[in-house]
Amino acid sequence: MKELWVPLSGAIAQQRKVDTIANNVANANTPGFKKDQLTFKEYITTLEKGYDDIDLPNKEWAPADFYKSYGAENAKVQVDASYTDFQQGQLAPTGNSLDIGLRGKGFLEVLTPNGPRLTRRGILSINSEGTLVTDNGFPVLSKSQTPDEDAKNRLIKIPNGSKSVSITLQGDIYTDHKPMA
Repeated sequence: MKELWVPLSGAIAQQRKVDTIANNVANANTPGFKKDQLTFKEYITTLEKGYDDIDLPNKEWAPADFYKSYGAENAKVQVDASYTDFQQGQLAPTGNSLDIGLRGKGFLEVLTPNGPRLTRRGILSINSEGTLVTDNGFPVLSKSQTPDEDAKNRLIKIPNGSKSVSITLQGDIYTDHKPMA
């Protein structure tokens, strides 16, 4: 029964890979989604023991010498790590002047109930209080001027009475064709 563990461990690892691929496909059209990848690791008992412990006969080899497993029944395949591929995705126009697509490296910093978090999801709007927010309602934060600056002081507030709001390719926000201070 021990000899089933090697192929079973490989099947379990491949199932994790299929699950990861299915998640990537399901979220392919989700704005800001970045796909996950897996890396695998093989555990081989002979590498743990060392090659010196392998009993090779110093005589003419007999057929029985080829049936020694040297612990191979304890070998296994497992998922070593999961990582997110931050490669640039496809940008598509949405028709909303506040939606942004991040090109290259970088994130938007937003204030969540669990504190500041990073996202690449650029579906933005202005809430009833005049704050720039994500589609989840999380306020977008401006760049921190000091390392200990409170996140609540960095909320981006659009002035009352603004007729137009736009965001440049560099991330500058303009209201009524004038840069926000």
